[in-house]
Amino acid sequence: MIKESHMRVILTGANGFVGIHLKDYLTQRGHKVFCLSSSKSSKYSIESFLKGQLDKYISEFNPNSCIHLAAIAHKNKFYSIANENNIFKVNAELPLYIAKYCIKFRVSRFIYLSSIGVHGLPREPINELTPITPLNLYSRSKYFAECSLVEFFKSTIKSSLVIIRPPLIYGAKAKGNLRKLYNLVKTGLPIPLGEINNYRSLIGINNLCSAIEVTLIKELQNISTFVISDNETISTFQLIKNMESSIRSQSRIYSIPKEIFNLLRNIGFFKRTISSLIDNHIIDSSLFKETLGWRQPLTQHEEMLICYPSKKLNHKTFRNKSNNLN
Repeated sequence: MIKESHMRVILTGANGFVGIHLKDYLTQRGHKVFCLSSSKSSKYSIESFLKGQLDKYISEFNPNSCIHLAAIAHKNKFYSIANENNIFKVNAELPLYIAKYCIKFRVSRFIYLSSIGVHGLPREPINELTPITPLNLYSRSKYFAECSLVEFFKSTIKSSLVIIRPPLIYGAKAKGNLRKLYNLVKTGLPIPLGEINNYRSLIGINNLCSAIEVTLIKELQNISTFVISDNETISTFQLIKNMESSIRSQSRIYSIPKEIFNLLRNIGFFKRTISSLIDNHIIDSSLFKETLGWRQPLTQHEEMLICYPSKKLNHKTFRNKSNNLN
């Protein structure tokens, strides 16, 4: 059942990678978006929102939903205990403050973008029933926020909560590990991943935006949690080849015995990096698709051509398709 064809959405983290794409996507689809920035210097900052300084504007906007994206996702070279405390404050505590204040404006749907990382790195495909085993501060803080939001929305009557746990998100100007890998490929340096034939679930930014929109407009239970990914899986080797197709310099991919990676895995510093490169990490998002009737608008191949356009292929068709998702 459809709630409303066009929503009025408060969007936090609108200046981030996902936020920029999602704002454009929702606006093109006819939804109204009120953006809140994480920057304190912005007129429409999250801090100003929580202090009540934007109440007049929010009331006039009359929101019926909120999508909370704002988070600290990547460590920097100045990482410290102070930063660790700030990560926990922003990722774990802020979502509940935002949700509580949104209720003041009778927001009926609160969507929280969490992380597949709350499930750790199990060998079996991940679904909503997979045990919670976060392995780092980021995923622990995300799960803390989930728990706080669930407890809060248990006592609300006219508002519902949707938690979405996506895997690594790829798209134009994606940050984090994908950006690091892309930069490595651009150098043309040798990459020892020729023997790696793993299977990993990712999600393209256009597919993610489509999935988030579906959670905005479909009727759901008071509290819903979903894992989500592209239908297709991809190997690290093929991902590198896709990146190579969009740049002039090509890295030299060579093979080393997988046993060497297994030895490096036993060194704490390398464990997560090695696992992310060579292990399988498969997500079963059938519950999301069946519950909301969602169909992935772009194949992974089409998303990859948009993200890493091949110099040898005509990708104009795919760019046009991404601007007309339905």
